[in-house]
Amino acid sequence: MDVTFLRNEGINAKINHVADTLARETGRKGWRVQEDTLPVFTYADGGFVSPHRDVDLTSLRDYAAVVMLARQKHDFTDGALFVNAHADFDHKNLQNLVESEVITKRQYFRDLDQGDVVVFRNANTIHGVSKVAVKPGSRGRITASWRI
Repeated sequence: MDVTFLRNEGINAKINHVADTLARETGRKGWRVQEDTLPVFTYADGGFVSPHRDVDLTSLRDYAAVVMLARQKHDFTDGALFVNAHADFDHKNLQNLVESEVITKRQYFRDLDQGDVVVFRNANTIHGVSKVAVKPGSRGRITASWRI
């Protein structure tokens, strides 16, 4: 599994489904949702996340799950999560920076709505968020993520 998109159908059920799928595909049991932290990201108007990959050799959690907490078209009108498995980087290099991304291969999730989840390989997939447009008076674009 490289990238999985799950429409709003209950967050715990989604995460458990992903953990079960990973266990079947890898033969490794014990996939757990990251319980020690729950990063929440709030994006104001004009906010974005540059393309990067997460390198963490101290963790056995190979995947990231990002859940949309805000409401598309109500809280924000633009600002898409994107993922891309097409880039060159030195796997021994412990930097998060991207050296040579094939931008035309990006997969954008422009229609994520409250409760939707995207799961992807954390260290091998470039990811980021395009420039956010927030509706006036709203709370902005908010997501949470787990490593699993």
